[in-house]
Amino acid sequence: MLYKTEHTTNLLIIKDWIMTFKIAITTTSNIEDAKKISKDLLENHLSACVQTINIANSAYLWEGEVKNEEEFLLLIKTREDKLTNLETYISENHPYEIPYFTVL
Repeated sequence: MLYKTEHTTNLLIIKDWIMTFKIAITTTSNIEDAKKISKDLLENHLSACVQTINIANSAYLWEGEVKNEEEFLLLIKTREDKLTNLETYISENHPYEIPYFTVL
């Protein structure tokens, strides 16, 4: 038999709270764009923190050709209720024609 204790209740509350937080990911071709996106996201309260990882090597297909580029990876810490506005911001303000955007 499982007994509900105060400790168990606290864990359930923490689990529900954690589930509302997400990490979104995008990339940029230069540090200036990464800094601008980070600043905009923070000032518009779309993220609590943005971490930029310098120079990730990206290989991808573009117009039928394999490309290899150095990019900056942005880890965007946000809440689930901000995702729609975050995605809209990225699609409207990112310098790439088709920006990479995914959520974990």
